[in-house]
Amino acid sequence: MVNQRFWMTIVAIGTLCAANSARAERRTFAEVYEPEVNGKDVMDLLLWNQLGHKWKNSAVDDTKFRIELQYGLTDQLDMTVYQNFEQSPSTNQDLKFESTAVELRYLLAPRGEWPIDVLVYLEAYKKYSSAEFELEPKLVVGKACGKWRWTANLFAEVEIEGSAEVTPAFSLAGGYDYSDKLRFGLEATSELAETITARGDESRELVAAGGPTLHFQPSPKLFVTTHVGFGLTKGAADLQVNALLGIWFF
Repeated sequence: MVNQRFWMTIVAIGTLCAANSARAERRTFAEVYEPEVNGKDVMDLLLWNQLGHKWKNSAVDDTKFRIELQYGLTDQLDMTVYQNFEQSPSTNQDLKFESTAVELRYLLAPRGEWPIDVLVYLEAYKKYSSAEFELEPKLVVGKACGKWRWTANLFAEVEIEGSAEVTPAFSLAGGYDYSDKLRFGLEATSELAETITARGDESRELVAAGGPTLHFQPSPKLFVTTHVGFGLTKGAADLQVNALLGIWFF
């Protein structure tokens, strides 16, 4: 009886949340994905920029810039092709082309049909002037219910260059829809990154950061998402600023 009531409650919550399923895909969060895709024949252009800073350095440590083109193949499957650029003033490296990537996202069921929305994601990219090839499988779960939303990402970065190296990662975000145009949120990211010790040995170090996010959609074809993250562990940048500009082409 208890189990029956539990599942009836879950189904009821899912039904109440189904009203959000018709919304177009919007990047509420800068780094954490929600279980959403572009609908069939919907295309958008995303410009993503990230700045990372260490307090002990006077210059910005890292700059990453990405150009993404997303297209909905079906109402549950979309594809993204993007170009990555990076810059590191601390090593006197100018902004340069870093890699090309292709991403597929598949929503296992239409949004709102299941108590929790589930999306599977696979990204493959090849670094420029390098034999290194990387795969990134990801599981995305979450729900948008009324004005509240949450999402969690569990994934791994698999670098293939001779042998395979796996970096596990996890991210979590939650937000509130203040209005149709304005959303507020918090997001946090973490990974067990590989580091080299002073003795030259390889080890794993937790790199984690988190902070507030603001999403603004001034028009039906344009949105802006900004996120300020603060390092939670020694290996993370002390300050990280993300800015994402999205333009829809219907």
